[in-house]
This record gives sequence, structure tokens and C-alpha cells, in this order.
Amino acid sequence: MSPFNFTQQVHDFKGRLRVVEFQYPPLSQADAATMEAFLESCDGVTDTFTVDLDDYFPDSQPGSAVSMRLANPEFEYDITTAMTYGFSFVAMEAK
Repeated sequence: MSPFNFTQQVHDFKGRLRVVEFQYPPLSQADAATMEAFLESCDGVTDTFTVDLDDYFPDSQPGSAVSMRLANPEFEYDITTAMTYGFSFVAMEAK
């Protein structure tokens, strides 16, 4: 809102940043250990991983993969929690 004439100012930035929340159902102990190891290997927000988002974003090119990183460097899951509640984490597109 402009403090001078009280009109709204809108800026259309042409870029985009995809943010995705991944949710997994309760996992077996082996699968939970694998998921926990994967999240640990991401080294917080430092390392990236590749995700095919065709099913989630209709405007994606078929077969196009997106490089993503964890949006939050911390997660609080252990194998017992994952076996009961599953895993949930947020990732954002790495540009």
C-alpha cells in the first residue's frame, strides 16, 4: 500500500520457486531407517536431491526432474516416531 496515495502496488516477479511438503505414511523399521539416513545425508539445507514432479505440477515438462533441498535444516524424527506417524518434511526448489 502506498503511503502517499493509498493505492495497492503489485509486482509480478516472473520467476517461481516450488515448495513441496512430502508426507509418508507409517514405515517399517527398515524403511524408516532408510528415510532417516536420507534426511541426514542432505546435510541440512546444503545438499540437493532430484525429484520428478510431473504428477504434482501440470505445467512441468514430462520427465523433467527438479533439484530440491530441505527447506528446514532440522527435523525431529526417529525410527519409532516414523513407524508410528510416518515422515513429513518440506523441500524447496534449488536454484
